[in-house]
Amino acid sequence: MELAIDINVRQKSSEDDYRIVRDLKKIDLEELDSFVAGQSTGNFFQSPQYYNFYRSLKGYEAVLLCAYNQNNEMVGSVICVINRLLFGSKIDFLTRAIVMGGPVVSDSLDDKETLVDILIRELISIVSRKSVYLEFRNLFEVSSYRKAFENNNLAYNDHLNFLINSSDRESVINNLNKSKQQQIRKSLAAGAEICVAKDIGEVKQFYRHLVRLYKTKVKKPLPKWEFFEQFFRQKESLGLYIIVKLKNRVIGGMMCPVFAERIIYDWYVAGEDRVYKNIYPSVLVTWGAIEYAVNNHIPCYDFLGAGKPKHEYGVREFKAQFGGELKNFGRYARILSPSKYNFSQWLLKKFGYFK
Repeated sequence: MELAIDINVRQKSSEDDYRIVRDLKKIDLEELDSFVAGQSTGNFFQSPQYYNFYRSLKGYEAVLLCAYNQNNEMVGSVICVINRLLFGSKIDFLTRAIVMGGPVVSDSLDDKETLVDILIRELISIVSRKSVYLEFRNLFEVSSYRKAFENNNLAYNDHLNFLINSSDRESVINNLNKSKQQQIRKSLAAGAEICVAKDIGEVKQFYRHLVRLYKTKVKKPLPKWEFFEQFFRQKESLGLYIIVKLKNRVIGGMMCPVFAERIIYDWYVAGEDRVYKNIYPSVLVTWGAIEYAVNNHIPCYDFLGAGKPKHEYGVREFKAQFGGELKNFGRYARILSPSKYNFSQWLLKKFGYFK
């Protein structure tokens, strides 16, 4: 249920004072869509489509704040998702609040940091009552906002990512590791097919691979089937599934949100690599998503993370072979309830996660 909250914040900046609104009845989502798409830092995870997707799911709460200047123009926004780690458990110490790629503030503002500070502070006042942990997963350079995060007791941690410039096919192929090129050619010659999922049954097959992967290797909680089903049902506004098939059997897949024909994301991916050792399903599906970006004139392919710099991470080595540019946008985090957070970490390890 949406709470009718209209928070007025009066803080001098170099240009404007700001009004922060959470009441959905007072926010025009079409205006938000236009605003986010019009900023250089706009991204899928701060879009109204993402917000509505999570509002349609059980076990999650989506929080939206919008900032307006004195002329009632939208100049900033932030979307945060609160979820329970153990598959809809109502136990409060298993909740976490995640902001992907936010806040987004107007490119026209000279003093962006002030507004970022206000948005973070107001967000914390809301989520601190609902979650034990808050994390900002940065998808763009935020070093100019460092004081805003630190003022709100958020600690910085390095975190890597790869971005591929997918605007030119020739450069994409030239940057692709030679062994990966050979694996792709070999797999396609053996009868593997890369395509966009057309029915829910294909997505269900991909989800089974994903469940197996998370249980045996990833060791992290995975959203329920409803999450992936709803993404497919709402694919016209959210994105698509790329799948790899062999003899009409799905052997790999990827969930790919698409933002404003500008960015395609590698969100969830799995392949039956151990079973089909000479087909390379994970390589094929990754290449299929990159090729989709090239063919559809989407200029950026975002891998959505490559681990911490000083930690060995096989997934990073895999992603590096596709020729992207390594970035370190990092993450900011704050433990909102230390005792509950520590207990939740112990409990998750007991359940076999985070080994």
